Amino acid sequence: MSYNDVFVIDSVIHALDNRRVDGAATPETVKFVQPVVEGDYGYETSIMPEQYRRGEWFHSLPGVETLISAVFNESYTDMGVFHGVPMPGIFKDYSPITIGYEIKKRYPNRTLLYGPISTFFGVQASIDEIDRQHEEYGLSGVKFYPTDFIDGEFKSMSLADKDELYPILQHIEDIGIKSVAVHKAAPLGVTPMDPYRVGDMDYAARDFPNLTFEVVHGGMAFLDESAFQIARYPNMYINMEVTAHYAMSQKRKFAQIMGELLLMGGEDKLLFATGCSFSHGRPVIEAFMDFEMPQDMLDGGYPEVTPEIKRKIMGENMARIHGIDIDERRKLLENDDIETERREKGLRAPWSRITDGTRDRGEVFDEAEELVPHAGWGA
Repeated sequence: MSYNDVFVIDSVIHALDNRRVDGAATPETVKFVQPVVEGDYGYETSIMPEQYRRGEWFHSLPGVETLISAVFNESYTDMGVFHGVPMPGIFKDYSPITIGYEIKKRYPNRTLLYGPISTFFGVQASIDEIDRQHEEYGLSGVKFYPTDFIDGEFKSMSLADKDELYPILQHIEDIGIKSVAVHKAAPLGVTPMDPYRVGDMDYAARDFPNLTFEVVHGGMAFLDESAFQIARYPNMYINMEVTAHYAMSQKRKFAQIMGELLLMGGEDKLLFATGCSFSHGRPVIEAFMDFEMPQDMLDGGYPEVTPEIKRKIMGENMARIHGIDIDERRKLLENDDIETERREKGLRAPWSRITDGTRDRGEVFDEAEELVPHAGWGA
């Protein structure tokens, strides 16, 4: 069941472990983690329509069944790109790739995996972890975060670092992984803003033209810089995780972001994403597909967001990056159990896999914990 027959690739899905900080955490970890978790909770409460909020379920680790249902059975998403979160010093397995891998095993034609790679333990350790994940899970990309809190010390990294990052990027290219996604623009908790700026990606995009670089949360901040980046570098893309949420509740701001990026070639450089389970994906898809540039902003020079442009952003651009033929992929998906259910019964209610009474809360989280034993924040 497509939305207006548009093939939807959600460029970021993840299983975020939002269980509250427990007694095993150090004071330093609590200082960084708790504001992130509670900030995310407040964000979902404020921006999501009431029927799409998780309420008490927010402070949880979604299991495989929960995420499959939310992403596919309850929404219009045809494919999802699962991102692990590489901040082991703060979050441990904040978005366990084991959950993404279980989804990929069940729905290989619907799932791509981006492996979580921390760059703060040395070049060789990073390379070894990339090799391990790629061999075990089969990666389509890797995910970097620019900061972490390790051994009581705040650390940050730069993609312009020729000693620490360039050997890692070269290895990624050498083993045939296509994409490097980097969390930018949206600072996490009480951390400095500088590491979340986008300028360091210029160097990596210039020096590794065969890799694709995704600025995750691009446009939320540093809009002009991001617009110039996608205009200058053929291999630079804007991943719209969270940025796309503005289409729901801050339409004017979203119009400005879209307008500036489209003026600089964004039609072919924007990648739609919802971040589910950060939020439910369905209202984000609907808001983006229904979005129209306000007339006064069209009069001011911004381009119209046409159905053709929406098709590119919603799925065609990401499909091109990963060599996916959408017509062929549709045929592979048309009779699987997800598409059959959506066609015959329509979409499930939001978060119904954990709220329809078929399983209780303990059963839901036992499933996730079997895959990822959880020792507590910072343990």
